[in-house]
Amino acid sequence: MRLYHFKTLRARLTALLVVPVLLILLVAGISGFIFARGVMLDQWNESVMLNLERAAHEIDTRLLRPVELMKMFSQSGTDFPGADLLEVFVHKLETLPGVVRVNIGWHSPSSNGRSRGGTPNVMGDGRFIRFHRGAFTKIAPPKIDEHLGAQTVSVTMVLMDAYDTPVGSLEIIIRFDYLMADITANVWWQKAMACIADRASGRIMLSSGTMQGREKLAEADDPLEGKLLKAIHQDNAGTIWGPGMPPERIAGFHSLDTFPWALVVFADGKTILAPIINFRNGFILGALALVLLIYGIIRLNVDRMSGTIRNLSERAVTVAAGEYEEKIVVESHDEIGKLAISFNTMIDGLRERDTIRNTFGRYVDPDFARALLKQPDAGRLGGRRQEVAILMADIIGFTPMAEHLSPEETLDALNRYFSAIIPLVQGHRGIIVDFIGDAILAFFEPVDQSIEATVYRCVQCAFDMQAAMRKLNRELAELDLPALKMGIGVHSGPVVVGNIGSLTRKKYGIVGASVNMTQRIQGQAEAGETVVSQPVIDKVGTRVSVARSFPAALKGVSTRMKLTAIHPGEKTHYRLRGNPVAENRTLWLHTAIISSVKAGRAILDVYDSTNMVVEKKADNSPLTLADRRSHDIIMADIDVFGIPVLSEEGRNIPFAEREQWPRMWIVDPLDGTKEFIKRNGEFTVNIALAEGGVPTMGVIYVPVTDTLYFADREQGAFKIDGCKKGGIDDGKPGGSAMESRLKHAVRLPLQQAKDRPFTIIGSRSHATPELEAYVERMHNQYGEVDFMSSGSSLKICLVAEGRADIYPRLGPTMEWDTAAGQAIVVASGAQVVRHDNGKALTYNKEDLLNPWFIVQRKNA
Repeated sequence: MRLYHFKTLRARLTALLVVPVLLILLVAGISGFIFARGVMLDQWNESVMLNLERAAHEIDTRLLRPVELMKMFSQSGTDFPGADLLEVFVHKLETLPGVVRVNIGWHSPSSNGRSRGGTPNVMGDGRFIRFHRGAFTKIAPPKIDEHLGAQTVSVTMVLMDAYDTPVGSLEIIIRFDYLMADITANVWWQKAMACIADRASGRIMLSSGTMQGREKLAEADDPLEGKLLKAIHQDNAGTIWGPGMPPERIAGFHSLDTFPWALVVFADGKTILAPIINFRNGFILGALALVLLIYGIIRLNVDRMSGTIRNLSERAVTVAAGEYEEKIVVESHDEIGKLAISFNTMIDGLRERDTIRNTFGRYVDPDFARALLKQPDAGRLGGRRQEVAILMADIIGFTPMAEHLSPEETLDALNRYFSAIIPLVQGHRGIIVDFIGDAILAFFEPVDQSIEATVYRCVQCAFDMQAAMRKLNRELAELDLPALKMGIGVHSGPVVVGNIGSLTRKKYGIVGASVNMTQRIQGQAEAGETVVSQPVIDKVGTRVSVARSFPAALKGVSTRMKLTAIHPGEKTHYRLRGNPVAENRTLWLHTAIISSVKAGRAILDVYDSTNMVVEKKADNSPLTLADRRSHDIIMADIDVFGIPVLSEEGRNIPFAEREQWPRMWIVDPLDGTKEFIKRNGEFTVNIALAEGGVPTMGVIYVPVTDTLYFADREQGAFKIDGCKKGGIDDGKPGGSAMESRLKHAVRLPLQQAKDRPFTIIGSRSHATPELEAYVERMHNQYGEVDFMSSGSSLKICLVAEGRADIYPRLGPTMEWDTAAGQAIVVASGAQVVRHDNGKALTYNKEDLLNPWFIVQRKNA
């Protein structure tokens, strides 16, 4: 029986639950019934055998005295007794209870009554003849005595001389009712269906109950009595079962020792097994009640579950048709409820996906599209005026080239071109507005970063697109297809951004003069060139190299515009809007602070949602969407400084390259991913600046508590509670407004109670036996010791605050886990030293794995 043959969940569960229960009950009931039946039959057998044995004993007892006197009479012959002694024996026999009379018969003297000499052995008055011994010959069945008018039984003994020649006989006549007196007076005999039968012939000597009037066993070919007759002929006692299950009748028998008779009792099988039959019937009724109860429970629960599943099935059909409005009502918290929740989450995801597809098309990074959709007017027709970066790319000379290609070759070349270019636009979070033949129009919106960073992101995308063309042309050459040359135009200016179209079909795009201007700028680009407008040059500064500058008369523009063909430049010192920033430490610190708070806000968006998708990195550590979003925000913000970045994503940068860096950012976009997944709030955003292998600037932001720690070696360490309330993430780096927002920060360490016990802080998720041994040593050294546990770099921050005296990290960490915390705790007056030699922890090593270390206040 295959499960998929069942068409309903109720039928399947009924088969899976009720059928096994029925089988268990059936096996248990049959086994129990057979066992109990055997026990009850054994008990009945023991009881009947006891009664039969007792009755046989009573009969034998009544016959015992006459038989013993007859034996004594026969044995006296060997002693040559006198006639007087024999008379005494005869008199004793005649006076025994139940004895009717005693008959002595002698054979003719001529034949039997002589001695060896031929002389008759007559004694006394001739009543007795000398004999040597006697032997019982028969016990006659009961018969009506003519003189007495009642049934009597005769016991006969033959008397023999010394030559074993019969010389006479001794017969006693006993009343049958006397022998049976004890039995007939017994209650069980009176109530039972019983009899005394001859073992050889089956003739019934005495009967009771419904057997009265019967003359012989098995006279009506009764199968039970036929089996009984054979059994009493062969065995002394036993029980015989009749046909049927349970048997209709049961017979028990017991033979007498003295008489060749057997006591027999019959019983009704149903009467004997009445208790077990009643139990069987009750068991069947109870089993049926249990099955009905189980079926009722199944139906009660399955109908609810199947109702939800049926709704899921029906809603799946409507969802397939694109209707996402109605959700499944969640009625429980079990797996079915979780299934309904997951289905509703799927509907939300599908609705979001379709909204992204219908609004932004297929060629927008999904994460970036979600960020756009969170804007208040994302779903409405219309738009807003905003400055954006616009990119247009076109294949130079594609139309005449296509005339010499077959349609298949033309489409193959175009598809390979778009396959190489589109992912780059998506990767740089660009929004593709349209495809115009072989041209691509895209724009870059400053959703979570400055317009300067956005324009630079657009320029980087253009550079990556030109680099991709070199690889693409190598592939085309292998296919004997002509090389493609692309010209790109980039412009930055105000446009109207929003949803364009109708209520049923709309598209997220841009309109305005800047779009037309970008198209015309692209028209000035030669093969392989990226041409930008002056507003773009103003925003990217010297981070790019200039290939050529030229004035151009563009359609719709009254004056000639200065355009610049650019290519990637060296990421060294540069100027932003004409201001030197390479050595502006305040600008670096402000940017890191703002970026950490913005990244923390993005992390909380994931933390507070149900979209907790956990992936695995190469080292099997967890990675979430929050990691990626935080990393993208930080990289976009700090990239403008041209300072190289060391993070987990950049861990594979060759050391030969890294060791040339005099200064670098060290970033952990989400420190404490395990705590993030556990949702205990103990995770942070870490940004550090290291110079010469030493962290000199550090920022740690705690998103859940909205707490900020930051430090610079020239200013000290500080803490701010309530960053969002203070507008930290809305500030501009380097300005007086930002300085004003930071003036409420409190310097670290904080004042602590003097009687506070020595406090050790350790890892919540990475406790080790070495840490436990270290705590024990500290306990022996300081006496009273408190132990705190926390996650991520919060442990270092608590030492910086002064709430903890020491943090021993006797386990593996990476440089990005500790750099920001080290900058802060050192600026607060503490130290971070290696566990093995007590030297300061250094950074940008060939092996980015930290040794074991100790963070401690200098007075600890």
